[in-house]
Amino acid sequence: MKTAKINLYKYSELVPASQAKAIEDHSRFLDSEPIEHENESGEMIETYHEHTDEETKESILINEYYFFSAGKLADVTTYTGKHELSGKTFLSFEGQNIEI
Repeated sequence: MKTAKINLYKYSELVPASQAKAIEDHSRFLDSEPIEHENESGEMIETYHEHTDEETKESILINEYYFFSAGKLADVTTYTGKHELSGKTFLSFEGQNIEI
């Protein structure tokens, strides 16, 4: 068996081209989520909102996402609150949960 090192990056650590990829992918995700609200008749309707690059970047920073070097989102979970793993962060990669 061989072992490998996986580098993960915060948004601010990515090169500009990778930051652009991160924003493009996350914006596509955000824009795909409908916003449910009540219209003038009292009916619940769904609308979609196109997020600006700044709104998308803010969402990335608030959620403290991790990325691979090319700007692809890494599947990372940080446990908080009263969870037994509170304070620990794990990368889910190829079926393995790796503490980071």
